[in-house]
Amino acid sequence: MLSRLEDFANSSEFTEIKKPIEASIAILQKYYKKADLTPVSVICLILNPAIKMEYIKMHWDDNWNEKAQEILEETFDKYYIPPNAPMNENTPGASVLSPVRIGCAEEHCFSTPWQ
Repeated sequence: MLSRLEDFANSSEFTEIKKPIEASIAILQKYYKKADLTPVSVICLILNPAIKMEYIKMHWDDNWNEKAQEILEETFDKYYIPPNAPMNENTPGASVLSPVRIGCAEEHCFSTPWQ
């Protein structure tokens, strides 16, 4: 959307509405910046098999690229649980039963108590 608006702003066809287009671009950039650097959006991009870190490296500037790498590393360090690690009530995600963690790959293992 942003690149399309930038094309419109640079087009002679839209000179009469160039200022509103530029205002729209500024607003979009403001919210893109806020959304792009949230841990959730960065992790979702990186975990998406079609995007991964390569998208960020190719399409984001160097500062955002470094920030995305920091977010990835901080999130990994915060939530990583080594295989076969003992869990207690302070372990992130300990309240969530994982079928993989309890060694069950059957269909019924993926149901929740409220189903």
